[in-house]
Amino acid sequence: GDIYTIYKGEMYCLMELIDGRECQFSNPLDLKISSIGLAEMHKASKGFTTNFNKKVLNGKVIEKFKIKKEEMNFFKEIANIHQNKNEFDNLFLSQVDYYIDEISKSINILENSCYYDICKEDDKIAICHHDLAYHNILIKENKAYFIDFDYAILDLKVNDLCNFITKVIKNFAFDINKANIILSNYSNIYNITHEELEVLYGLLSFPYDFYNISKNYYTKRKDWNEEVFLNRLIKKCGYKEDREEFLNKFKNNIL
Repeated sequence: GDIYTIYKGEMYCLMELIDGRECQFSNPLDLKISSIGLAEMHKASKGFTTNFNKKVLNGKVIEKFKIKKEEMNFFKEIANIHQNKNEFDNLFLSQVDYYIDEISKSINILENSCYYDICKEDDKIAICHHDLAYHNILIKENKAYFIDFDYAILDLKVNDLCNFITKVIKNFAFDINKANIILSNYSNIYNITHEELEVLYGLLSFPYDFYNISKNYYTKRKDWNEEVFLNRLIKKCGYKEDREEFLNKFKNNIL
């Protein structure tokens, strides 16, 4: 039979459920297993193409980052025109210029890298899961299984590595050792060139967490109360120094 079915205008796939446990990012062995599994998945998807353009992000990251920078400036305008600024507005305004500069740095790194060149190379492009949270990685008998491909895209494999590394390190004080575990085990299966690492550095330099919480708040994308938004913003602003230290170590020790 078909590998999918259409129900009420939506596409559904039926897959065999893996009876595994959720990946624990605190466990170095789980990180190793997950990194190897990710490399194997990327390698298996080499040469895959699709006509579904909404899912093809290859070659579009710099353009998207520039749009996100414009959005941040727009959120800044919104906060500034609030006559009765709340705690979120005040904290956001105290930090936003720094993070706009971080976006500019990220764009500059990518524009001065081989980004557009490697976007033309088949072995640099893969099906990317794009939501590599711990609960989307199941471990069974020392093998990793990836579930929930709702956000899957076709892009550079380092984009998925950026997604994975970012989700792993943010709750562990941006520990560079965790990034090393991921990259070393991944590259044992699927080679990562120096040019790819430069692009990865540019991707990691983008302040995803601050951008996301700002957009969620000022565009009302999440139905959270003010306290939840504020606490999340405080948390994300709180690891600024850890993030800077991580990026410096990545640049000096991994590139």
